Amino acid sequence: MNLPTGIEETIGGNSQSRSHTFPDRCPTTALDPAVRRADWTLRIAILLFAIGLARAYFTRTGSSVGSIALLEWDISHARILLAEKLAASLILVSAVTVLVRPSVTALAVIAGLVFAESCAAVHTGGAHFTDLTPFANALRFLTPLALALLIPFRGAVIPSPAQCHISAWVLRIGLAVVFLIHGMEAWNLHPQFIDYIIGSGRNLGGYAITESAAGSALKMIAVVDIAVAMLVLFRPWTALLVWMAFWGLITALSRTTSLGFASYPEVLLRASHVIAPIALWQLTAAISRRR
Repeated sequence: MNLPTGIEETIGGNSQSRSHTFPDRCPTTALDPAVRRADWTLRIAILLFAIGLARAYFTRTGSSVGSIALLEWDISHARILLAEKLAASLILVSAVTVLVRPSVTALAVIAGLVFAESCAAVHTGGAHFTDLTPFANALRFLTPLALALLIPFRGAVIPSPAQCHISAWVLRIGLAVVFLIHGMEAWNLHPQFIDYIIGSGRNLGGYAITESAAGSALKMIAVVDIAVAMLVLFRPWTALLVWMAFWGLITALSRTTSLGFASYPEVLLRASHVIAPIALWQLTAAISRRR
């Protein structure tokens, strides 16, 4: 939707026209297409995540909330499966409505359900580093929050400058947390990460990567991830965000390169790891040009 760049006022009863433009420091959808591109970039990230989640729940994967319901609340397995499918459907429908027209309600539903599932994973445990799950999944529920912050307040037609800045900071914090946690997991030789390296080497090039070599690679990856996490909080340089998007894509695809194409929902679940840096770059560019 094209927005007017000026507003006409009638002053002192005379039909006198005055053009009011938004301040140069305000990155708005009216004046800077980068903000609108960031808005659409975040919408797409949320939709891809929802598709991956729905596919996983409808085919093969259970939820941590479902495990708690089964083991502690004594709810039947059939009812849990139905509830999981309904929750996945709700997230998918909400994501589709967000793609068409973002609303705070739909975004809150997505973020709330994802955050609840992440917290439930901490409670159930049973796997390596599950106590860090809410931090490792931070972008999954912070991406909807970042988009919600770009929705204009009631009575406004564009997001305020403060909304744009806060949205950018939400993405910066989310990226920093995710890279920091994955760096810590890599430094502590997460067994799943080692399997991804060994499996990808075998499937892509027939390389017999040893566990020791995979562990050494993880140590180097850990140092880079932790450094990147610190740098994005200091300043989101374009080159840094390009690296984060690229590395987010590589690590997401490692699920399919090591485990096969059937694991593609795991890639979609990590869509924000690839797309959030792009949205942050778009917001940062808009803000920088208006200073």
